[in-house]
Amino acid sequence: MLKKLLFCLQLLKAKKIYTFILIILTVCLYFLLSQLDVTEKLSNTIYDNFSVANIREPSPDIIIIAIDDKSLKELPIWPWPRNYHASILDFLTQAKARAIALNIIFKEITENDELLASSIAANGHIVLPVQPIISEMNYLDDTNTNINKLNIFSNIANSGHVTVITDKDSVLRSINLWGGFGETIYPSFALQLLNMTDPNIAKNYPNPHLFNNTGAWLMSVGALVQFSGYANTIPIVSYTDVLSGRIPFTIFENKIVFIGATATGLGDNYTPALAGYYQQMSGVEIQAQIYDALRHNKINIALSLNIVHGFGLIFIILTCLIISRFSPLAGVSLALLSIIIQFLFSFILFKGFSYWLPVSNSALVIICFMVIYTSFSSHIRLRDANRLLEARVSERTQELTTTNLVLEQEINVRKTVALKLIDSELQLRIILDNLYVGVIMIDEDGIILAANQTSSNIFLVPIVKIINTKIDDYFSYEPESESSVQDIKFNFLRIIEKLTQEYINTNVELIAMRGDSTGLLVDLSFNRFIRENKVLYACLIRDITQQRQAEKLTHEFVATVSHELRTPLTSIKGALALIKNSILDKLDERSKKMLNIAVRNSDRLLVLVNDILDLQKIQLGTLTFTLHPVNLVSIIHQSIELSGSYINELQVYVNFYTSDDNVMIMGDDNRLIQIMTNLLSNAAKFSYANGMIDIYLENSKTMTTVKVTDYGCGISDEFKPRVFNKFSQAAESINRSKGTGLGLSITKTLVERMSGEINFYSEYGHGTTFYFTFPLIESLHE
Repeated sequence: MLKKLLFCLQLLKAKKIYTFILIILTVCLYFLLSQLDVTEKLSNTIYDNFSVANIREPSPDIIIIAIDDKSLKELPIWPWPRNYHASILDFLTQAKARAIALNIIFKEITENDELLASSIAANGHIVLPVQPIISEMNYLDDTNTNINKLNIFSNIANSGHVTVITDKDSVLRSINLWGGFGETIYPSFALQLLNMTDPNIAKNYPNPHLFNNTGAWLMSVGALVQFSGYANTIPIVSYTDVLSGRIPFTIFENKIVFIGATATGLGDNYTPALAGYYQQMSGVEIQAQIYDALRHNKINIALSLNIVHGFGLIFIILTCLIISRFSPLAGVSLALLSIIIQFLFSFILFKGFSYWLPVSNSALVIICFMVIYTSFSSHIRLRDANRLLEARVSERTQELTTTNLVLEQEINVRKTVALKLIDSELQLRIILDNLYVGVIMIDEDGIILAANQTSSNIFLVPIVKIINTKIDDYFSYEPESESSVQDIKFNFLRIIEKLTQEYINTNVELIAMRGDSTGLLVDLSFNRFIRENKVLYACLIRDITQQRQAEKLTHEFVATVSHELRTPLTSIKGALALIKNSILDKLDERSKKMLNIAVRNSDRLLVLVNDILDLQKIQLGTLTFTLHPVNLVSIIHQSIELSGSYINELQVYVNFYTSDDNVMIMGDDNRLIQIMTNLLSNAAKFSYANGMIDIYLENSKTMTTVKVTDYGCGISDEFKPRVFNKFSQAAESINRSKGTGLGLSITKTLVERMSGEINFYSEYGHGTTFYFTFPLIESLHE
């Protein structure tokens, strides 16, 4: 049966008949959906989303006086006496309010009605809601006296009905501009207020009673309100604040005032037609929104069913004809494009011309046609494709059989390579584990990713426990050498930051903390590399405990020998000085020259011995400092005086510049003089004959800086990294005097031990400036 049906469909397709049959069925489906209101919910959702695009700022001259929860709390007895409302109206009359919409229905008769009526009459610009059907009240008597009393307000004020009708989903979209009971037709509450404030605009909304007298509630054809915004967008003040005088007169001048209930359980609340917004508005705010929409002609007109159906049919027929001429995939795209065009056209009408054209039915029908048409077309195409596919599958099966054989061979080769890689990795692991140094790999955060057996032996911790721990947990600085300049605790990130700076060595000496709570002196070197776009570091750990012990013995031996040399050298120097001062004039020129050479060499040898002794004390940690308040200006003057003979001999002149003669720092007099004389002699040695050395003393709030500048040959870029190294000497010394290469190294250590900093800058061929800084005593106290 199914095959016969498909055959018939193919025949119809060949004759191009089944397309027209589908179009006719689609048109019938459209009218069926229109009758059943299947897409009413979808249409409402689209309308609500369109409404969001029309949100605007409300008119600034509208304000609401709300009978809110606060008012009921302050005036708990309800209903309130009419004299309250009379007071409010008198207040607004004095404030020169432009118009008042009193959205309160008075169902009961009170003794203050005449007082309220007097206030209404005195204002003359008040709109009241139409009184409810008299038959629903319990105030009738035989003489209809109460009816007349209730009409006291209607006779002196304009009235408008406040009835609104919500859709099936309880959302307020349309409004009744005119309505009433029997033959009595009233304008809506908002329209009546518009008649009072803007009569020329109100003429745009004529009374339909002139054309239709059915005696039922009437609605202007397709009147859909455009809400200006969400709840509370119109300014609201509390009723009791106005009644008690807490609100000034000026706020209501030339304003259109709405008075109504917003309190919980009092009055009606409605949900406006704004997509994604579910907060309800009070009845008085709804009336204010409707008034604002009428005032600015923000009323959408729903097109008649004839226009809607005509537009829908045109789009449906054109779309179906176009889809039938293309492939199923292209048909789907065209159907979606048609639906998008319909919605865009509907939105343009809504936004630009204030017309509402629902297109949900036509869109749904086009989707149904698309599904049916593409299903049958695809079935026929798939059948032909299956036949072709079966032939190709047979060919591919043969090809895959051959390919599988090739893949098996490749898999065997890969297995062989994998086994070789495993062997290579095992060999590499054995080599790493038997290295004399420990090797660990860490990431940028200092987490250990891998380690060899030597590292485990150094830390006395199994490799398994080392992995995924922080390197900071295994090292600390030497307390005796590092505690004065930085924390004892090792910090990997700070070390890496220093290693990236210029002139910083990659080797760091630390204490390795072992699992048995002992420490081991080690040397760490870091190498940076990138793997799989990640920055990693290879760290080599070398045990230098025995090396340091040997160095210590060497230092002690050199210190002892140097100390033993200084005593005879001092005697030799003294004897030579005595000979030079007593019999120099009696010697011939050759003897004088030999004596001067002997004096200079003894001086140089004594300086060398003293430098070596200071260096050994620094390395052994026995160098002592006597810190006390010192005037740095006096230290500089003493240093210039002590270095005077050497500087004069090299024909160099010294200038000292300072703006303060009393610069107090915490330091050791002798060590500060040693720092200055080292820098002065170094500057003189690299200065040209008849050159200048400038000394600058500069102060800030907390620090003082001394700069020693020469204008000699400068320091080459190659030598800059080694300036403060031990036994380093530049080859560009202008003067004949040669040093030990220890002066700047000792100077740097002395400055740092007294909590100072030293550095330099130099331009090759134009001179050099060495500068050091110390904190002022005032900043130390702070």
